[in-house]
Amino acid sequence: MRITDTERGARMALNIAEMYVRQLDLWPDTLPQQFDFWLSVRAAALDQLDECFLLRQSLL
Repeated sequence: MRITDTERGARMALNIAEMYVRQLDLWPDTLPQQFDFWLSVRAAALDQLDECFLLRQSLL
């Protein structure tokens, strides 16, 4: 089964969010709002990927 656009977007968002979260960990004086934002993007991407996985499993 091909990857959907939703899943592709969630994977890109997850990769970008994890990159920023790792970078913000290196500098403790960064804005906590930025860190919280990227953590929420990461959580939303993981939720979307879980939904895509469950949908794919239900179609098999």
